[in-house]
Amino acid sequence: MDRIELIMRRRVVGAFIDADPVFITVTRDLPPTRTAAGGLTSTPGPPLPVQKARIVQNIRRLSPGLVNTEAGEIPDDTFLLIGRHSLDIQVDDTFLWRGLKYRVDRVHPFRFESTLCVLDFDGGPNA
Repeated sequence: MDRIELIMRRRVVGAFIDADPVFITVTRDLPPTRTAAGGLTSTPGPPLPVQKARIVQNIRRLSPGLVNTEAGEIPDDTFLLIGRHSLDIQVDDTFLWRGLKYRVDRVHPFRFESTLCVLDFDGGPNA
């Protein structure tokens, strides 16, 4: 891909994000530390600066979108996080969106014009 095409692709990604942006504050866990009992514990690090991205729902048109479980039907939604190529995000980073906690499950490694992540829903924050 030549330089001009890369610039144009990055502009398109920026326009896509600006159409429906979300501003997220990512929290990244610090490396695990040993406790006095010999186990490992992880603590959340300081939050990163606010970043702009877009969250889209990854929908399969022919799938029902619900999973039938013993407790009843629960939604089976997959969300994608799309950001500029300079988005600072890694696997296992967490953030809040609409009051609910999301975790980055996978980051697409081979993208030069944008950052594409698969999100995992972790539920509401613990009170």
